[in-house]
Amino acid sequence: MKKAVNFNLPDKDGKMHQLSDYLGKKVVLYFYPKDNTPGCTKQACSYSANYPAFLEKGAVVLGISKDTVASHKRFEEKQNLAFTILADPELKVIQAYDVWKEKKNYGKVSMGVVRTTFLIDEQGNIEKVMPKVKPDTDAETDGVNSGVIAGDGDFCTVACFTGDTFDGDHTVVDLADFPFKEFDHEFGHAA
Repeated sequence: MKKAVNFNLPDKDGKMHQLSDYLGKKVVLYFYPKDNTPGCTKQACSYSANYPAFLEKGAVVLGISKDTVASHKRFEEKQNLAFTILADPELKVIQAYDVWKEKKNYGKVSMGVVRTTFLIDEQGNIEKVMPKVKPDTDAETDGVNSGVIAGDGDFCTVACFTGDTFDGDHTVVDLADFPFKEFDHEFGHAA
């Protein structure tokens, strides 16, 4: 198992959050492209609606995008989000988790955040990586995607992560194949 990259990022109020602040809890860490866009709003609202179920299982949800603190403040307040989203406008954490990639949209190639969800256990280890998740199903709490809610609260359940693909839309990545950047885990800085 790989240790999750620690970070220190601000929320909508400028309060700093480190991943290490959440040791002892499961963390659903998801990266999304942009506040107030249709897909990202759908994904955030789904996480918000399901947040009580995550809390019941001892898990927290953290969203990260390259948007600013001010953008996050507007987005959280407009959508009345129940969980924390963090600002990474300098792309340090986004790049450390290797979710800043080349994207193609209507034939145009550009760099951007690839919607990806990481499941992190209570000791700060990455249990699962789900790249290219769908915004409308990523926060499902039936064990199909996030998995933290299903069964006895473990990330891996019979319905979740039983093969290379599941639900026809998602791929689970072997952590040994995931190209994490080298990072100083104690301080959250690129090595």
